[in-house]
Amino acid sequence: MVLLRVLQINVNHSRSGHGSAFAFAEEQNFDVVCVQDPYIIDGFPLGDALGKPVFSSKSCNLLVGDFNVRSQIWGYGFEDHRGRVISEFISTNNFSICNRTDLGPTFVSSIGQSSPDLTLISSVHQHLLDSWWIDDKESLSDHRTISFVNALDIVTVEVCQGCPQGSVLAPHIWNFYFNEILFLNDDRRFLQAYADGLALLVVASSRKNMEHDVSFSLDLLCNNIKNLNLEVVSEKTLAFVFRGTQNKNKQKSVLATLKRPPIFKIFERPIRTVDPLKYLGIIIDNQLNWNDHILNLKTKIHNSVQNFHSISGPRWGAGVSLLKHWYLNVIQPSLLFGAAVWAGSFTKKQIYNLFSNQRVALVKISKCYRTCPTNALNVFLGLPPLHVAAHGLFIKFHIWCNRNSEYDFRNVEFLDLFIEIKYINLVRRVIAFPTQIVNPDFEIYTDGSGIDGNVGAAVCIFKNNSLSEFFKFKLSKYNSAFQAELTANNFAIGWALEGGFRVNIFTDSFSSIQILRKSNVKSRFINEIKNNVFKAVGSVGLSWVKTHAGIPGNELADQYAKLASIDGNFLDVPAPYSYLKNFVKNFILNSWQQHWGDSDTGVRVREFIPPILVFLQEFLETQEMLSWGWIRAAALPCWAGSLSPAARVVSYTQ
Repeated sequence: MVLLRVLQINVNHSRSGHGSAFAFAEEQNFDVVCVQDPYIIDGFPLGDALGKPVFSSKSCNLLVGDFNVRSQIWGYGFEDHRGRVISEFISTNNFSICNRTDLGPTFVSSIGQSSPDLTLISSVHQHLLDSWWIDDKESLSDHRTISFVNALDIVTVEVCQGCPQGSVLAPHIWNFYFNEILFLNDDRRFLQAYADGLALLVVASSRKNMEHDVSFSLDLLCNNIKNLNLEVVSEKTLAFVFRGTQNKNKQKSVLATLKRPPIFKIFERPIRTVDPLKYLGIIIDNQLNWNDHILNLKTKIHNSVQNFHSISGPRWGAGVSLLKHWYLNVIQPSLLFGAAVWAGSFTKKQIYNLFSNQRVALVKISKCYRTCPTNALNVFLGLPPLHVAAHGLFIKFHIWCNRNSEYDFRNVEFLDLFIEIKYINLVRRVIAFPTQIVNPDFEIYTDGSGIDGNVGAAVCIFKNNSLSEFFKFKLSKYNSAFQAELTANNFAIGWALEGGFRVNIFTDSFSSIQILRKSNVKSRFINEIKNNVFKAVGSVGLSWVKTHAGIPGNELADQYAKLASIDGNFLDVPAPYSYLKNFVKNFILNSWQQHWGDSDTGVRVREFIPPILVFLQEFLETQEMLSWGWIRAAALPCWAGSLSPAARVVSYTQ
């Protein structure tokens, strides 16, 4: 194997240090000398004067120098801003750090010692690094001489084939392959996989114990991962420390941060400890007050609204309705991403920041003057304040997914149950059932109906084109007509299974058939119906018929469904997800109304629009009432001593 010997040093423009470095390199037969801050003779480095070539590779495989940055990764007890930037640069550009922190500092002077000199090698060539050390010889500089050896030969490295990229099977293959790592969970550590990443949670009583437990868990994890021919890259591994809640008074006074963050290592290689941590678009701080995340939304909203500039202006371009559609379907979802976690409660400052962020989009959509109050823009555009919409999403998540009963919601026991996909049997996620079977014993027509809050379902069973039996069911007021359709189909399938009959079921609800074919349904109510369908495959056919097309069975089922909504036998069906969405919508409107009534701004508008729910948006009224925007024609003349512009608009429109 041919080895490339490299010497690295910062001589701080010292002639003696520069000359000593080259003399030592020639004496020890080094192939490359990397000198920072060299001594200059007549505008040329000393190396040129000695006849040594100076060159720079176009490909960034090796990067060395005195970076003068601090991070736990290369031996400091903390990380400064420049260290954070360099760490992100190393991770983004796939570099690995060659430094060994156990060999001591690279900078020694009368005022102190540290490790500012770094040796970075491309992760692709990391396996070529043979050794890295600090020479004990006197360097005639306050920086010590660093030496390392790389291999130049073609090195054979065993490479295992990974998951097929882009394949629909790739996630499942990865899950099967990686699943055994999750069995390392115990009462001391918790592992959770996220795509191709891994989160490790460790709880400890002190910083010393945490450093030991985390480093031990990381070493254990890496050993098990190596058995799968995988590797943990220490440069891309981030640590994030939460302080406990033992002393809440300190947390309120922002004294909950550690004096020195813990230092965690993977096989004696330190990893970065960061605060805050940005992961999957959410910025997490160590006190979980979400200030950094909310402040970061300002950049996101400005980047999103920039897309409006080319298609809309104050007097031209796309209309308000199109811009509102864009806001509701693109901008607001991106701003409220993860609101189920960070939108539990807000401080006045956070509400103000959210208002400022939303205002950028509201002014662009409404095409009004910049002096108009944000509260009034929310009302005129029909867009609730961000903090109200975010808190609504928070409540919806905690009721639907966590079954939280703290909110003013009907007992969660009446609500349909959310089921995670991983808990659904893979065989029953996708069901292929026939539309019709041959030689059926019965033909069944089903229908559901919802009239004035009354919901009913009907099942009509035919034998040789004659009505043999029918069933009528009345559902609760919180149930939907869609649930009634599914309930009727489910009863028909269960009736056939119980009697051992072969039947064809006909329904005029195409959506109820489609939902049974979907693989990502998370409703327990629908998954129970899918289980019955799975049991009935081969003996039951389910097909769609056009409604009100003169089909006797369908018309009869429709008639009985309407009657069932009044006098049918009561059937207990859980409230659907749409019922929860309705509750959250009403919560948002009520909270918005309260905020609108208590607001210090928009007082003038509130005189004309006290209730939000009954307000009808009119562009002419909006612009002239408060003189916020440009009007195409002088529809309302003004004269001395007349009513105020707002009062004249009200009189004019009436």
